[in-house]
Amino acid sequence: NFGLLYGMGATKLSEEIGSSRKEAQQFIETYFSQYPNIKNFVERSKEIARKNEFVTTILGRRRTVKGINDKNPMLRAAMERIAVNTIIQGSAADIIKLAMLKIAEQYKKDHQMIMQIHDELVFEVPQEEAEERMLLIQEKMENAYPLKVILKVDIQKGSNWRQAH
Repeated sequence: NFGLLYGMGATKLSEEIGSSRKEAQQFIETYFSQYPNIKNFVERSKEIARKNEFVTTILGRRRTVKGINDKNPMLRAAMERIAVNTIIQGSAADIIKLAMLKIAEQYKKDHQMIMQIHDELVFEVPQEEAEERMLLIQEKMENAYPLKVILKVDIQKGSNWRQAH
């Protein structure tokens, strides 16, 4: 998914999945024909970036992409990938930060979030409170920001981070 979102071509995809270039090209075409809104999103994002020379996340954080209109096709393509990535990953960061604030607000001083790893939050809670906390954390994360799509959160527990995976 991410490779196609960021402009991975048939040659690179064929190397990644161990297929012929022709099969990879067919996969790309099928993917975007089945999910045309993804292609539209990517193209719209690039157009906005070219017009403004910046993009914004879902909460309005701004990132400049000055080289997006450069004559050098390699630089231009890199800036296009940065623009799309910023919108997607930056917006995901916005949402998880909101979730963290809502969870912290719920627990006030009794808050045991010990780390964030990309789109994961890690908590340390007493065993007897684990199930109740998991439900609340999942609800806060899934409803951190109103979206047109349902945001689903996978939540696990274990005595350490590795066991929770």
